[in-house]
Amino acid sequence: MSEEKKEFTDLMPAPPQEVVDKDLIDVTPEVVVGTELQQEIQDEMGRVGLENLKKLCLLNEYEIAGVKYIGQKLSPKKIKELRQIDQQFDDVAKTMTDPLTVEENELARLQSKAFIHLGMTPEQFEETDIPLLQTIITARDMRKRGWFRLQ
Repeated sequence: MSEEKKEFTDLMPAPPQEVVDKDLIDVTPEVVVGTELQQEIQDEMGRVGLENLKKLCLLNEYEIAGVKYIGQKLSPKKIKELRQIDQQFDDVAKTMTDPLTVEENELARLQSKAFIHLGMTPEQFEETDIPLLQTIITARDMRKRGWFRLQ
């Protein structure tokens, strides 16, 4: 049995009849709510994210949640380990449907990569700033592809 898609207005209960005064209600849905704003926000997040990555991949020292980390040298062995982590987690993710399990999987991947890139311990990972760490790890992954400046 297929479930019919309901609009937001279909989910809202109707106001009591005695409250409705048709002369006071003038609702004209001329603009699709959110589409322009969502696109603008998405574009800006992309621009800011790229600028952050450009800055971070040039650094070798990072401060996350008050702890200083030094980016580890990316030897062939470590690059291979990073690729294996991505492959392993991508393979497992294909079978996941539960959003909480997917999120736990992504956190485990991030923790594994944070250890290789920054030497972050499990205890440090539990106390860290995850959004900042995700951005730094993405920048470090870009470094392994050659995105850095020689000094």
